[in-house]
Amino acid sequence: MKCIIVDDEPHAIKILEAYISEVPDLELTEAFTDPMQVSTFLSKNNIDIVFLDVNMPKLSGIGLLSLMKGSNRKPFVILNSAHLEYAVEGFENEAVDYLLKPFSFERFLKAIQKIRTIKEYMGSDAISRNDDFIFVKVDTKNKSVKINLSEIIYIEGLGNFISIFTPKERFVTSVSMQSIEKTLPQNQFMRVHKSYIISTFRINKIDGNRIYINDYLGVIPLGDSYKTKFADFLLKNSIR
Repeated sequence: MKCIIVDDEPHAIKILEAYISEVPDLELTEAFTDPMQVSTFLSKNNIDIVFLDVNMPKLSGIGLLSLMKGSNRKPFVILNSAHLEYAVEGFENEAVDYLLKPFSFERFLKAIQKIRTIKEYMGSDAISRNDDFIFVKVDTKNKSVKINLSEIIYIEGLGNFISIFTPKERFVTSVSMQSIEKTLPQNQFMRVHKSYIISTFRINKIDGNRIYINDYLGVIPLGDSYKTKFADFLLKNSIR
């Protein structure tokens, strides 16, 4: 797994460099003392893990993590800090772990193992994703079909299964809503109900708690737990 370090303290970078060098499946690609350089680097390079310091000048680790949220190429982020009070905010912005400085090699390994476990879980699922399409297992004989992300209208949860609706066909596969939600790019898809994920490109009209989708004659309900996130989406994409 390719890693980068983002920390304004050279001593902290040296410790992480030493820890990374002891783990065979980790490869350090770059170390940054200026967080302002990281977003551009990540947009041009495929990185698996970012070790991110919280307290930095110009742009905090939490600020950088927030900017990374929703990116198609978002890596796993492990936050490091001498202060515990930022942990909750870090996890709210989808950090995988929070290392409290000074942390031991053993604690470092636990964070890496957490990432390995997540990757194994994602890899064992019925869905794998490229930037433009997903492969979905559709029966017990390991048959998989390719679905272009641009063709997906919406996804409906059905207990331990999901239905993926496209203009021409419906695909049913054994996977959780949580897993497919993590697999799909957040800048194209949004969960609006415990049982529904929609393509934001296909929203035609919103009427109260009802969402109308192109190519679909019915209505998608907006769940109470998802109203705030959906309202933020509308605000960002509305002319004012």
